[in-house]
Amino acid sequence: MTISFLLSCTPVKNKDIEIIPIDLDEISTNCTMIKKIDLIPLETSDKGLIDDIRKIMYIPDLKKFVIKDKNNVISIFTEDGFFCLNSQDLMGDAPYQYNSIVDFSYNEYTETIDILTINGEIKSYDCSFNFKGYKKISIDKGYIPSKFMAIDSSTYVISPTINQNENIFFLDVENQNVKMSHYKELIANVTMDVNSFYSINNKYYFIPRGINYYFYEIDKIKKEISPIIYLDFGREIINIDKLPGNIKFGEYDSKHPNVENYFKEMEKRDNYLVNSNYYLPIIKFFNDEYVYIHAIKKRKAYNFIYNRINKEYFTQTEDTPFPMRFCLGIYDDILYTYINPYDIEKYCNTDLITPESKERIAKVQEEDNIIIVKYHLK
Repeated sequence: MTISFLLSCTPVKNKDIEIIPIDLDEISTNCTMIKKIDLIPLETSDKGLIDDIRKIMYIPDLKKFVIKDKNNVISIFTEDGFFCLNSQDLMGDAPYQYNSIVDFSYNEYTETIDILTINGEIKSYDCSFNFKGYKKISIDKGYIPSKFMAIDSSTYVISPTINQNENIFFLDVENQNVKMSHYKELIANVTMDVNSFYSINNKYYFIPRGINYYFYEIDKIKKEISPIIYLDFGREIINIDKLPGNIKFGEYDSKHPNVENYFKEMEKRDNYLVNSNYYLPIIKFFNDEYVYIHAIKKRKAYNFIYNRINKEYFTQTEDTPFPMRFCLGIYDDILYTYINPYDIEKYCNTDLITPESKERIAKVQEEDNIIIVKYHLK
């Protein structure tokens, strides 16, 4: 995973917004929120070898992990780590093939894996990678699709690339009708390349990439978004008025004569923040019970887990006795991520690794495929 440079400080006014208090200064000295750790080595074979992960998703409907690597190959593994198949034979110029992947997602309405291509198409495949068709994407000129997800049988919600206005788009692929929804809480472009759209219990959510203190719910009928969760960093909240870089989000125009200067000012601000004393939440997601945040401060990593039910929280950094990798998703009470075989001790407390997992990893070699890590929460 790579950090890229992808910022308003908006007061909380809506009483219906859930406020999550964030305290990254109070480091937990034990692992009271972690019940156990499962390690799932992915089967190593010539066909299923993963070369540098770029995106990983656990799909509960399939009980499988779907992984994209740097070569734009999508591989499917069972939740126990066994290789199923990959999309290597689909790479090419034929209509049923693809040349590149901007993003992929699972479409629960068609039960397909949808691939967003650099050519502005969505190509759909069943879970055996049989081609099921394609749809053309047409949104406002100047916006390049980046993240996407189906929210009904014909509508996709799309987030453009990180350097553009605070907009998302609702696209009906049957008639190409487009509706734009605007938000104003983006603070900076510092981010990691993670998901923006989530489906939780038949509801849909948008979490902007970049520094943003809000989570949004998607109204698929009205085709609008509204804030539902606010991350309250207290005294650590970034004041945009004190940041360098003469830039205002929402004013980007790809045809503006000073667009090059716009990006220079943006880069100035991003570099300042990365080297500042601010906490920068670069990964954020949640489910009905937990909120997870991965933040950096002066390039030091912090993991924050908050239980929305009992209001307990856990803060971890590399200086604590309990090691932890940044996480990329959650289902049920399980945070998941991946590590290389040689990094087990670095990111996993051996006292919490299950006996079954210890048996699995005893056979793993350093050059083998990655290992899925499941942090089970209490």
